[in-house]
Amino acid sequence: WYDRRVREAVVSTQSTGEMISKDCPGYAIGGLSGGEEKEDFWKTVSLCTDHLPKKKPRYLMGVGYQVELVVCSALGCDMYDCVFPTRTARFGSALVRTGQLQLKNKQFSEDQSPIDSD
Repeated sequence: WYDRRVREAVVSTQSTGEMISKDCPGYAIGGLSGGEEKEDFWKTVSLCTDHLPKKKPRYLMGVGYQVELVVCSALGCDMYDCVFPTRTARFGSALVRTGQLQLKNKQFSEDQSPIDSD
């Protein structure tokens, strides 16, 4: 396990270096399957953001949950395509500052007011 992780870190660092040499307007971080342990996910994102230029956008592909958005922002990611808001809306919930509203609840059936008035 440790040997595999060391090899992955070396490959990620080499790959990041090659991307930087192309002087792209921004960089995407992807290829995480969603099945890895969160600790490994955080380490991989951190490894990438540590080596990518801080003055260019760093886009993380396929983030799924709120905690990932917060942690990856702290690790240096700037943009995401996150399934969480879409998945949440599909099941009748809205994300607001105080959490989630279950819009399928009867209390909202006739409510025409803004979801988040602030």
